Amino acid sequence: MKYRAERLEREIAERDATIEGLKSQISTLQGLDPNRRRIAFGPASIEIVSRSGGMDFDGQPGDDGIMIYLRPRDEEGDAVKAPGNVTIDLLDTTIAGAPRSVAVCTFDDPDALRKTWHSQLLTQHYSLRCPFPGEAKLPDSRSLLASVTFTDLDSGAVFKAEKEVSFRRRSD
Repeated sequence: MKYRAERLEREIAERDATIEGLKSQISTLQGLDPNRRRIAFGPASIEIVSRSGGMDFDGQPGDDGIMIYLRPRDEEGDAVKAPGNVTIDLLDTTIAGAPRSVAVCTFDDPDALRKTWHSQLLTQHYSLRCPFPGEAKLPDSRSLLASVTFTDLDSGAVFKAEKEVSFRRRSD
């Protein structure tokens, strides 16, 4: 019983220390200039790269999802590898005024997002797979609106971009 009480007291002391550390971090962050992202060269916008579109993930005929190539850009327009959360909503816009969501993909693990970053000679971007759900009703137009939201984890700023993307139906 004595050992249990000592263990519980240690756990409480550790939690109290953690809480105090987090309070200190919050206080520091609240005191920072809200324009600090300019100083840290964080993103000022996002771009869905033009080659985004249908992708065959399973080797069967037709596309079974969309690959979004997403590029955060700083104020000078340069690509910047920024930690964040991403939500992709693939919308069927064939019925005017009533877009219908076909698939929603979220990337809310910054470490997993970081692993999707590609930096090559002519491009820098995140490569994000958004598969169609098995029951997805795809439009005959072979086109979807990709609506992407990127939340920068350093500044909390939210950026949005949309782009029409095409795909090959399995029956094509």
